[in-house]
Amino acid sequence: MNSLTIAIPTYHRTRELLRLLSLIKSQLNRLQPVGLVDVLVRDNSDNDETKNEIAHSEFAVESWLDYSKNEGNVGFDRNMLNLFCEAKGDYVWFIGDDDIIFEGSIQKVLELIAENADIVHLPFRQPQNLEYPQYQRSPRIQYWMETSAAVEQILKYIKITSFVLRRNSLALDQKKLSEAFGVSGWMHLILCFEVLLNSARVKTMTLSEFFAGSLDAEWKKVNWTPDSALLAKKLSEHDICKKFDLRRVIGKFERGMYLGGIQMTLLVTSGKMSTEHPAQYTDFGAAYPFMLFLLWKPIWLIKYLIIKLRAGASFKGLITSYERFKTPT
Repeated sequence: MNSLTIAIPTYHRTRELLRLLSLIKSQLNRLQPVGLVDVLVRDNSDNDETKNEIAHSEFAVESWLDYSKNEGNVGFDRNMLNLFCEAKGDYVWFIGDDDIIFEGSIQKVLELIAENADIVHLPFRQPQNLEYPQYQRSPRIQYWMETSAAVEQILKYIKITSFVLRRNSLALDQKKLSEAFGVSGWMHLILCFEVLLNSARVKTMTLSEFFAGSLDAEWKKVNWTPDSALLAKKLSEHDICKKFDLRRVIGKFERGMYLGGIQMTLLVTSGKMSTEHPAQYTDFGAAYPFMLFLLWKPIWLIKYLIIKLRAGASFKGLITSYERFKTPT
């Protein structure tokens, strides 16, 4: 039976990490057979709070947990890449440190990876009266055997907790990937591309039931601006796009990010959403000027404003946005 590494990148989220580890422990205690799952945590924090809490917690003596603090903040992307390369399992399930996993999910993932797919793509539930549901025992599964179809499914939901990746027999050029995508914000998707590029016979699975979710209210605080649409262009630089014609798939993803960014911007300026980072998206390690985004694809912008939204209110919102965002924070 395939083994599984749960890989958790963390950064200044001690409370949330301990909550997630508690959920994992409760499932591992009931897991049969034992010893198939280990948990790898790499900490980018610039203080020792999480390190000290782990050392004095119930998890300090658990053989399944491998926690260590990085020597300095290596960034989200390099942390993800390092986790994947360090993992011992045949498969790696990335889980965000502030996410939760639902009851029975680890056992079900072990059952799914027994099918030897390249990627298992799991749904993720945002907190709308969220509880800890136990999903159906026989989840609806769709299979994707062509690279372009697999990539399109992967890009439909890009939360890191959605991905379980095949690692066995995969050799990565870690230095090349780090240099090319080390500050892209998309390393989890780049790793998906690597798995597919090196697959002798592509097979991916997408499920309809929820395996994980978020309980925190901070998802309502928008720190995602249209800038991330520009960063989506990084995906087209991967070697998989040279081998396969993925222009339509990547273009559709970029367009969705772009138009979604406009919509979020307007919601922020109208007061319907709050934001902590109005001027730039700092999590991706890059900051693009707001106006550069607006001018990047002006035809898309005009079409979206006129057809999708009330034109007058929309243009007023964008003017307000520019006044608010023109001085970066």
